[in-house]
Amino acid sequence: MLERPGDLIPVQPNATSIPWTRRRSQILNFLHRGPVTFSTLVYDTNVGDISALATYFNPDRISERELNLRFGHYPTSGEKHASPQKAGTDAVVKPQAVAVPRP
Repeated sequence: MLERPGDLIPVQPNATSIPWTRRRSQILNFLHRGPVTFSTLVYDTNVGDISALATYFNPDRISERELNLRFGHYPTSGEKHASPQKAGTDAVVKPQAVAVPRP
């Protein structure tokens, strides 16, 4: 997953507490699961920074739906996750099994 420079990996907000020198080895412990928004933080494998998706994508040119299609891939197979479904007013995301190799 971290072998291609330039990838953006959605992460949880507490990933920013990882020291910069250890981010590459520990970032997989802080993966964000579920739908993304422009405020979702992503780890840039090219430089090691953690920034919001709005840093990389212009909200006037790309929709949140397109972001979710782009970042809704399984780490190893390239298959897409099911789109979030609505249950009343809340979005429901079905859990997905993700196999991530340990460093």
